[in-house]
Amino acid sequence: MKNKTKKYCIVFALVLILSACIGRLVFQGQEKQQVQLTVVLPRGSEQETSALMEGVRDCAQEYEIQMQVLYGAAWTQQQWEKTMQEEQTLGSKGILLLYPERFLSISRTDEQAYAAMPVLCCSNEPYTCFPFQASFDRTDVQPDDVVSNGGLTAEQMTAIQSGSLRGVWVPNWYQLGYRSAQKLYFHAAGSAMESVQADMLWVSKQALDAGTYDALLGE
Repeated sequence: MKNKTKKYCIVFALVLILSACIGRLVFQGQEKQQVQLTVVLPRGSEQETSALMEGVRDCAQEYEIQMQVLYGAAWTQQQWEKTMQEEQTLGSKGILLLYPERFLSISRTDEQAYAAMPVLCCSNEPYTCFPFQASFDRTDVQPDDVVSNGGLTAEQMTAIQSGSLRGVWVPNWYQLGYRSAQKLYFHAAGSAMESVQADMLWVSKQALDAGTYDALLGE
């Protein structure tokens, strides 16, 4: 009798452990459900957007984001709206739009579409038709400071090292890409949607000598 009772207790304990493990696996599966996002950039811009896209990809890997990349060329308003609808149908929760001035002719936005699937726009022009912008914080940049939007050139590095140039402000493109993907991901998880700003980096002789920005200036 004692052996039977002991046997039943062991079986019951095993059932409880198995149920707990299954429940935990189901919960983890729900918790780690992938969020799908979309990046749209001009065709042929892969090299100049490489640092930004590296930040996007690193963020996607960290948060297990499924990232869809599209390339635009001479899109009309109708093509853009169709793309938004298609991406939303495919499950995308947001779009990171890079340099639309190079491929997109648009004069208005669909507020209802953006409420369901927001667009974060990174542009060199004031695209006021997009409510959310990905840009750089230029608070510390002075009127006489040198700014290199495309990254630090070899000539500028030589001038900084020789002392003929005090320094150059360089956008942290990697940070902008990472923060943009992160913001869209957080919005998909329930956070309020907002614009994104990344840092401008002051590259001086001291910073070059110390190798402070080697990883960002190595391209």
